[in-house]
Amino acid sequence: MNGILTVTLNPALDLAAGVERVIAGQKLRCAVPHIDPGGGGINVSRVVAELDGQSTALVVVGGATGLQIVDLLQSEGIPVLPIPAEGTTRQSLAITETSTSDQFRFVFPGPDWKETAEAALLSMLGDNVEHNTMVVLSGSFPPGAGSDLLGRIGQVVSDRGGGLCLDTSGPVLKSVLDKHCPLRLLRIDRAEAEEIAAQSFQTPVELAEFGRSLLAKGVAKQIVLSLADKGTLGVTADGCTFCAPPKVNVDSAVGAGDSLLAALVLKSAEGWDFSEALRYGTAAAAAAVTTPATSLCLVRDVERLFGEVTVEVI
Repeated sequence: MNGILTVTLNPALDLAAGVERVIAGQKLRCAVPHIDPGGGGINVSRVVAELDGQSTALVVVGGATGLQIVDLLQSEGIPVLPIPAEGTTRQSLAITETSTSDQFRFVFPGPDWKETAEAALLSMLGDNVEHNTMVVLSGSFPPGAGSDLLGRIGQVVSDRGGGLCLDTSGPVLKSVLDKHCPLRLLRIDRAEAEEIAAQSFQTPVELAEFGRSLLAKGVAKQIVLSLADKGTLGVTADGCTFCAPPKVNVDSAVGAGDSLLAALVLKSAEGWDFSEALRYGTAAAAAAVTTPATSLCLVRDVERLFGEVTVEVI
């Protein structure tokens, strides 16, 4: 398989609904929920499809919830490689208080990671990664899975000639900075970067110094760092590029990072220059925040906003 393979270790069935007010102790009558297959890698595959690209989604799933996720992905025309897991795939809940537009997000941990799932995962990767396959590992790791699993995934991808693109958080992300895991691309949002560096980042120049330090450590060939609504910074051996999005009306920030990563990876796979692919990803992130709840970007909005993204060499 050449092209894009996404990996979601801890998917979720995303439910989103609205209620007039969130009040403790009362039974709240919500609107009919919107249901989507969720999780970082899944979102990347869905955005790639929306942008007229192709990817395959490798997803670890368990129980009735897991089967529903597979069915939803297949109904969107996305090829799925399911990895059976013990337990039941988690759900997540996003409630929008319609009287204030405040959004409340409830995320559950997911089932514990088992060795049987790991063996099946590594075998599936070995069978489906080829030279130049871009493997996008995005989202949280399930309970019990950590940096050792990441290392084994990275080794399989590297051995098969693929490139691993990582977007995760917490201890697994921090371990990437201390242990060698061959990454093509690493995306880090602002909060995670500030926690790792133990400092705040207010300007692209400040963030660029942090990105250069990661590049010097050999963490990844491409570092992508976010300044939230201010824009996105890309750092490579060729230099630093900062892409600032146009002003848009924000409905929900859910899925902005996944939309950026998907658009960036897709255009990179199509042979675009990194800075232009980053610009396209920035447009996708801006488009994503204009859609409600767990909805992702729409291609018509991405194409419209692409020309409004400004690019600066840092």
